[in-house]
Amino acid sequence: MSRFPRFVLLCSALVLAAGAGLTPALATTYVPVSDQALIERAVVIGTFEVVSVDLAPTTGFVTEYQMRIETLLKGELRAEVVPVRILGGETRTGAGLRLSGLPRFRPGERDVLLFLVPRRDGTWGIAHVIMGAFHALERPEGDLLVRPNLGEARSIEPRGERATDGQPVERDRARFIDWISDHVAGRARAADYFVPVDNAALAPRFTQFRDRTDGIPMRWFHFDNGGRVEWHSASEGPFGYPDEGAGAVQAGLAAWTNLTQATIELPYAGLAPIDQGFNDDDGINTVLFDDPHFEIEEEFVCFQGGVLAIGGPFYDDRLVLRYKNQNWHPILEGVVIMNRNLECFLGNDNTRLAEVLGHEIGHTLGLGHSCGSSGTPSCTGNPIFDDALMRASVHDDGRGPRLNSDDMAGGRALYSPVTNDTPRAPT
Repeated sequence: MSRFPRFVLLCSALVLAAGAGLTPALATTYVPVSDQALIERAVVIGTFEVVSVDLAPTTGFVTEYQMRIETLLKGELRAEVVPVRILGGETRTGAGLRLSGLPRFRPGERDVLLFLVPRRDGTWGIAHVIMGAFHALERPEGDLLVRPNLGEARSIEPRGERATDGQPVERDRARFIDWISDHVAGRARAADYFVPVDNAALAPRFTQFRDRTDGIPMRWFHFDNGGRVEWHSASEGPFGYPDEGAGAVQAGLAAWTNLTQATIELPYAGLAPIDQGFNDDDGINTVLFDDPHFEIEEEFVCFQGGVLAIGGPFYDDRLVLRYKNQNWHPILEGVVIMNRNLECFLGNDNTRLAEVLGHEIGHTLGLGHSCGSSGTPSCTGNPIFDDALMRASVHDDGRGPRLNSDDMAGGRALYSPVTNDTPRAPT
């Protein structure tokens, strides 16, 4: 049973508890999917107007968007307005759960391009969870279709290929829709719709998860008085790992525990039964494999890609504590969930799994990306950022969860020892 009467889901993801104000911050990891693969995956493609937004009438935190169709590019719909559901949401009392990287829409928003797939509950979902949703961006030189949510997620290129930072990722609206229409009709056409946009921006070294409302960062206060934060992993591990993935989990935890000049202590407490994941704040810090509660909704597709993992902290957004003369929200729980059908990507490689887990565990400590995502510098031309475990794409070169100087600076900024006025961890 939850320790809180209600909680909110925020998407890299945040959860709030009504009454107690618990919020988790989570980061989503994915392998890029081509536009052609999105078309093949989707049952329905069209542009929509957002009629309304509300918490879905289900258990857990799922947002339901009522979408009115504007233009249908593929498939058929029996109704003019259809329900589209996305993991995460907020109650009217302020409780909620938010996950980084998942798309969000505003009531009244128009020209939303959606690649839809049917959900198990009879409603519609986004193809590949985060990749099949585009917002319209008006500008004098021509309207674009963009995916700002991907800036919050972590991209991993398949089979160790490097992420192509700086490549054009925005799409000219008119040309992209024409290209989709031609592709659906079976007419071959070059992808002539990409528009180069300079996303490089100055940013401080390393980044931190911050509350979306007040901008306050988050950290664990348990370590300040010599405390430890124990982690478990699910007794049902990933396919092909005789130790149920325990070795990779321990390696990811050890990377941060072994950081010198920091108070981080993340002991591994062994295998445990599958807990509630993002569905409930049960006080158990855990790594779950194969998305046991179907919270990611769509499994990884080997020949297309998709989401690999999401992870981050539950934190108390209504409690503010002081550390180094700065306000912080206390982190209370960490969760990492690996997607289903990952054996084709992982290939029973322990270091590959450990690097993914080490990155996600970094998010549960309150750290964001070093480079390669929205609000951070480009990894190209920045060798220190590019070498970081917390960069927005995995290295997948056999290094495992190795910290570089930027990761270390981030960990020490949040967790270097203090000698006076150290607040006690919340109970």
